[in-house]
Amino acid sequence: TSSRRVSPFYELELQTRGLRDIRQSFKAMLAQEELTGGNQYMCGACGSKQDATRHVELTHLPEVLSLALVRYTYDLKTFQRVKLRDTVLIPNVLD
Repeated sequence: TSSRRVSPFYELELQTRGLRDIRQSFKAMLAQEELTGGNQYMCGACGSKQDATRHVELTHLPEVLSLALVRYTYDLKTFQRVKLRDTVLIPNVLD
């Protein structure tokens, strides 16, 4: 069984923590994610949690695409947002 959801978008949120440039951020966003253990997928067809894989596929880009760089993380010890100060390189052209 597979599941697919099409969502129009005009903005992408890209993680920056530990990544040196926007290309790495895109690769991380598009990477396949394994849903196992406590993070299993709830199957609508069989009504139970199942191991699965999840990925994002960009099939059509809008004329203007905004990129939001996620520059904050949440500190579980202090219960506060912490600004990430990692340098992120942004090339003039993305291909």
